Amino acid sequence: MPRRIRAPAAGASHADSVALIYATAADPTLWPRVLTTLADRFGAIGGMVTRHYAQGGGDWITVGRLDPDLTDLYCRRYATNPYSIGLAKEQPGRAVLASAVADTAAVRRSAFHADILAPQRVEDLIVLPYAAWTSGVRGGDSGGLAFPLEARAVRAEALAGLQRLAPHLERALDLGRALAGARAARRSLAATVEVSPGATILLAATGRVVTASRAAEAVLRAADGLCVSGPGRLAASLPEDDRALARAIAGAAATARGRGDGAGRRLHLSRPSGKPPLLLVVAPLPPPPSPWESDDPPAVLVTVADPAGGPL
Repeated sequence: MPRRIRAPAAGASHADSVALIYATAADPTLWPRVLTTLADRFGAIGGMVTRHYAQGGGDWITVGRLDPDLTDLYCRRYATNPYSIGLAKEQPGRAVLASAVADTAAVRRSAFHADILAPQRVEDLIVLPYAAWTSGVRGGDSGGLAFPLEARAVRAEALAGLQRLAPHLERALDLGRALAGARAARRSLAATVEVSPGATILLAATGRVVTASRAAEAVLRAADGLCVSGPGRLAASLPEDDRALARAIAGAAATARGRGDGAGRRLHLSRPSGKPPLLLVVAPLPPPPSPWESDDPPAVLVTVADPAGGPL
């Protein structure tokens, strides 16, 4: 029976999608869920995060709702294909159709099409090249996110949807890569966050601000929805929001200490200025390699975004 085309999911709002995307920075195992959720929004078959090295070796792919056997075959034999070659030359951060960067007639005649695309009814892909993994014409490395489409998928709408989420996806990848490195050398985490272009805050388990990026410092100085109160505690401007934020931080801190299993929470904080609410994702950090690392190590990651206007 032919696979039913999935329309974009009405139940998953833009803000919900943004929150889930940022949660991957602290928990990369959420990527398959994110990819599946976004595939439903775009009317795609599934989704993938992939990195390809032109010189061979080390290629990897994380998928949501795609055939795992064909994924393994792709990594072994077809990571170098007309699409990956063409996408290596594309501008990072700009969503593009794979059919626009390669000779589709040649693709249809290839073993890549016969073994990978045709069995999954893939007619095209919407792709977001990621700057840190895309080296351009001379290097040939490529990577980013891709969502395969069936013949009847509405390409223009899917492309526009991916472009709308592009800044959030890139920021989540940036943060995820930074935190992955920090897990191996945790003491570099504060410095990494300080230079992050996004609004990112690290908290101790007590809710005390350990460090914040420049963008986050600007948000805290404005004190329009989010601020620092008392002895360095992260707080919301309105009492009801502040209580919800305190509960979210406590839950994330409990997970970071091995006393809970929550993946984090999404909060909307009202702004006294009347601007659209801030969107916060509060997520636990992995425990430090040694309990002696510091008296009050970072335990909670907070990312701040404006659902109406993109990342801060």
